[in-house]
Amino acid sequence: MSGIPWCVLRFEPFGSLFEFSDGELAARQARRRVAIGPIFVRKAAKPAVVGPDVIPHDVRARLISVRAYDPTHSMIEAIVRDGNDAASVLTRQFASRDGSATRLHDAKPECFSCAAHRLMGRSGECTG
Repeated sequence: MSGIPWCVLRFEPFGSLFEFSDGELAARQARRRVAIGPIFVRKAAKPAVVGPDVIPHDVRARLISVRAYDPTHSMIEAIVRDGNDAASVLTRQFASRDGSATRLHDAKPECFSCAAHRLMGRSGECTG
């Protein structure tokens, strides 16, 4: 792989939502469960710090659906692989000029796992 940084959903954009009642959420056209399957956001969760070219243990330990998206956010490929194969799938997807971001989902329960973005500079920061 060539410098794939891992990005996780940050707590800060969602933190204030924990304080809202169901009615207050409804007034903002939101509710606590939006997806068919569960999406878990925890107050005390801290983003994992994972360096480029490191596949997190939680990805390697699961059956993973790897979904590649182009710069317009259209899905261009979806593939299910053993998490131990994630590095080779990401390397191939990012080798394509069309792939700009990838979303990983736990394939069996269909839950969002994490995102991988093409490394655009030397900073190692996520680009998407």
